[in-house]
Amino acid sequence: MQQAEFLTFLYGASAGFSLLAGGVLAWWLEPGRRVLSWFLGFSAGALIASTSAGLVEEAYQHGGLDATAVGLLAGAGLYYAAHFFLPAHPDAEGPHMAGVAEKGQVGRAILAAAVLDGFPEQLVIGVTSRLGTALALTLAVAVAITNLPEALVATRSLSRSIPRARVLLLWLGLGLGGTAVTMLGYTFSHHLTGDLFAALLGLAAGAVVAMVADTLLPEAFRGGGHFVSLVTVFGFLVGFALSRL
Repeated sequence: MQQAEFLTFLYGASAGFSLLAGGVLAWWLEPGRRVLSWFLGFSAGALIASTSAGLVEEAYQHGGLDATAVGLLAGAGLYYAAHFFLPAHPDAEGPHMAGVAEKGQVGRAILAAAVLDGFPEQLVIGVTSRLGTALALTLAVAVAITNLPEALVATRSLSRSIPRARVLLLWLGLGLGGTAVTMLGYTFSHHLTGDLFAALLGLAAGAVVAMVADTLLPEAFRGGGHFVSLVTVFGFLVGFALSRL
C-alpha cells in the first residue's frame, strides 16, 4: 500500500470508527445531558465551518455555482425526504435515536442516518485525498469530532432497549462500511468530472447542513441552554482553523 493510500485509509478509519469509539466511551463515561449538549453544539459549529470553508468552497472551484447548488439542494432534499421513512423526531435526548427502539426500527434509523450524513462525507474524504488537498484531513477530523458525542448520546439511549453489545456491533459495521466507502472514493475519483465532483461535494454539504439545523443544534439547545451558542462559535473557530491547515 502506497503512502497516499495508507493516509486515505487512516482518514476514513478515523472518521468511520469514531462512532465505535463514542459507543465504547459510553461504557465508562456518564456525562450529564448538559455536557453532552455542549459537545453537540461544538460539533455543530465545527461542521458548519468545515462545510462552508471546505466542501462548498471546493465544490465551487471545481464545478461553479450551478453544480454546487444542485448538489446542496439534493443533499438537503434527501435528508428531508428521509424523515418520511424514519420515526418521528424525538423529544428526548439523542439525535434521531431516542424513542426509536420501541418501534423496532433502530437498525433502519441508524443506517439511514449514516448513509445521509456519514457515507457522503466518507466518500468525499477519499476523493479529496487523491487530489492532495488538506480538505480530506479537515473533514476527517470534523466528522470524528461530531461522531463521538453523537455516539455517546445514541448509545446511552439505545442501550435502554437493546443490548449495548449489539449497539457496538452496529457502530462497528458502520465504521467498516464508512472506511470502505472512503477507499472507493479514492480509487474511482479520477473518473469524476468537474461538475459531477462539485455536485457530490454539494450533496454531502447539503445533508450535513440540514442535519445540523434539524438535529444537532435543537438537541444541543434543548439540553445545554444558551451557553451552547458560545460553544458553537468555539467549534466553528476550531473547524475554520482546521480548514486553513
